[in-house]
Amino acid sequence: MITSWRRPFPLFVLGALLYVAAVVLCLTQAGADSVLSVLELLVPLFGLPYLLLGGRFAWAWALYLLLLVPAFHALAVAAAIRSTNWSGSGFQPGLVGGLVGALLSFAALFALRLARPGSGLIMANGTGVLALLGGFGVWKMDMLAGTPLDDYGLLLVLYLPWQIVFGFFLSRVMRAPVEIGLAAEPAPA
Repeated sequence: MITSWRRPFPLFVLGALLYVAAVVLCLTQAGADSVLSVLELLVPLFGLPYLLLGGRFAWAWALYLLLLVPAFHALAVAAAIRSTNWSGSGFQPGLVGGLVGALLSFAALFALRLARPGSGLIMANGTGVLALLGGFGVWKMDMLAGTPLDDYGLLLVLYLPWQIVFGFFLSRVMRAPVEIGLAAEPAPA
């Protein structure tokens, strides 16, 4: 039996794969010149499967996944770009971007009361892992240069792994949904 923290994780993986498919489709139409714009505009697709297929729709989760996470993602990218010194390996800007994205995303879970009580340690570990993943992702984003996947290096080396790992930690700290059922009433006499 799948425990309650694991149920959302496959939906977040599905969201990450939906995001990748949509980015690839859009980039074949728009061209490689608009890579960053396409990557940013489609971030809400990450949370869409959870919202639509999770069996429960909540406005707080819609706000978080469709508006706040994309906004934090854009802020993380901006922080990474601003921290670039154009002479290093790219690890530091990726680390900064990963740290900003993770910190803002996890802080919003607390602010919206979407995180389970006592999940701070998991969030701290997730923040560290996601910051490192951002650093390594930016550092190795040109790993696919010179291959047929060259235009998708940033997507496949940074964005897809980051979203999957974020989905894992997110599914670990999510507050369990409240079961809504019929109130127990005494049997008629």
